[in-house]
Amino acid sequence: MGVTGLGRSVISYGGRFGYTDAAETPNTQVVVFDFGDKTIVSETRGLKTDPYNPKFKNGWIFTGTEGIIADNSLFDLHGKLVRTFEGKTESHFANFLKAVRSRKSSDLNAEIIEGHQSTALCHIGNISWRLGQRSSMDEIQKQLSQLKVHENVIETFQRTRIHLAENSIDLDKSQLTLGRLLHLKPDEEKFVGDENANAFLTREYRKPFIVPSENEV
Repeated sequence: MGVTGLGRSVISYGGRFGYTDAAETPNTQVVVFDFGDKTIVSETRGLKTDPYNPKFKNGWIFTGTEGIIADNSLFDLHGKLVRTFEGKTESHFANFLKAVRSRKSSDLNAEIIEGHQSTALCHIGNISWRLGQRSSMDEIQKQLSQLKVHENVIETFQRTRIHLAENSIDLDKSQLTLGRLLHLKPDEEKFVGDENANAFLTREYRKPFIVPSENEV
């Protein structure tokens, strides 16, 4: 996609619906990442749902402006198979442990920065959500409509609304949480003017298990 870092801003909405447990993260969540000339929208569903497309049975799908990647194949926007990727597969966990044992970064299938950026995007989406508040559907739609992004976020919002209704979720009684719109300093991986958000970037460590700050390395 030609994007690096964490982008210019992030906002999330969602909630935990359908069952009661001790988990704290949403099982239904949409996160909008603004990278300026590109927008990434991550959509997660933890409730029963029909396949995004009858041809795509896998649990994850990447939809772009020119095609779709699902499982190990590339499709056009109409679901027609373009080609299937081939090659040896390996568990990411096993590959990481292999590199730890060998102490050779060349054993990694991908540079560690790739893993960092992927997981960091998940974290900042959840930080937005954790700093949010319960909101009506009208309030969420109004906020989303004001975003200056390149993705049709309203279409995704309406799709999420229908998905929850199909699972008998009454969104008047069980409202979605609309996360805080957070702006970022891409080079520093910090939030602009929001100390509450920046507080989530680390934790109070228990000695001696301390991750040193950059100036302590």
